Amino acid sequence: GDGQPLGIFASKERPHVGLGWVEVGIGHEPRGNLSHRPEANPPELTGPKRSGPAGPHAGRRGSATELLGSPSVEEVDRLGGYEEQAAAAVRRFGHLLAGRHIGAAEAEEIETTLRRLGSLIDAAGVRAKQHEHARSPRYTAFVRTGQPVATPDGEAIEFDRSSIVGGMANPFGTEARHRRDGDEAVTTVTFGPAFEGPPGRVHGGVVAMVLDEATATLMPMLGRFAFTGSVSLRLVAPAPLGVEVTFRSHLRGHDGRKLFVRCVGEGPDGVFVEADATYIEIDPAVALPWLVEARRAYLEAPAG
Repeated sequence: GDGQPLGIFASKERPHVGLGWVEVGIGHEPRGNLSHRPEANPPELTGPKRSGPAGPHAGRRGSATELLGSPSVEEVDRLGGYEEQAAAAVRRFGHLLAGRHIGAAEAEEIETTLRRLGSLIDAAGVRAKQHEHARSPRYTAFVRTGQPVATPDGEAIEFDRSSIVGGMANPFGTEARHRRDGDEAVTTVTFGPAFEGPPGRVHGGVVAMVLDEATATLMPMLGRFAFTGSVSLRLVAPAPLGVEVTFRSHLRGHDGRKLFVRCVGEGPDGVFVEADATYIEIDPAVALPWLVEARRAYLEAPAG
């Protein structure tokens, strides 16, 4: 709640991380009685650059089994490039399979190949989402400064790389993209054949799933921490397949810890869905256990 101590941020080793309390109000910037003294010129914390097979770590291929412990920011990022590459290939294959007729020979080859690849992947290190969250730029910045960080206008909104909606590391995702446009969170997506419901249109449940995340991205955009309370939607027209559609979300108001969000989905032929969502704001130090790990990772990182 507002004004509650965030004790996990107290630090003798790095006093500038210490935090007395932070009051997060709706409609104004976070403020508080900060006990820390930030560095005069703190290093920029924009997060590590994605490095896939063509990046600076291209020579460091191999198994992920070495990371069964607690991977560093660099290791999470290095492997993330490969995971996203593989996930994109699976998504492309899934859409092909959903939109084509195949015979016995193709089915047999697909099954044999996937069994072989499945055995290979099963021997690799298990991904821990808490590790990845703890080392994301958003949470690292919050631990470092004690303040929520809003998304600058025009930039991509950091959300969840493993999400089934916009997570590029999710092999079943929709590949939705999120960005800030003024006071709105804008989600764009092109639905492929795997998401078809009635002939020629997107499954209504998939539309609802994207709406849930589209409204949720407003929270990190504004520098808030909140969970979904409810989402109510009205499907006013078919959502089209194969063309880019846009979901625009904005904050309508608030009542205590409740945040009220409005979202409209629109395609080339006009609006196809409208939704209202309620989010419940939380104290991240209490409700987000990966922040404890984020602080530990920050303190263990080399100073400089």
